Amino acid sequence: MHVIGTHHSLGAANGQTRHRTETEAADHIAQTLIELRRIAKTCGLPTLTGLLEIAYYEAYSKVHPTEIPEDAKKWVAEIEKVAAQL
Repeated sequence: MHVIGTHHSLGAANGQTRHRTETEAADHIAQTLIELRRIAKTCGLPTLTGLLEIAYYEAYSKVHPTEIPEDAKKWVAEIEKVAAQL
């Protein structure tokens, strides 16, 4: 019987990791999560599907960071000003 948490790719006994960087680890996690999400969706588990999707996007964003365009930063600042007045 396999006990959850007794074997994983990130923690070796000597402190070494299979993944050289956090980005590589996040990529591995994202790939695993998207497969788990597919299984959860197939099994009709909508709450779990949603949670796995959120976790997937967090890992994916670590691998594929995006910069917010300057014009979007200005737009967000304007919205924050309006929201503060409400």
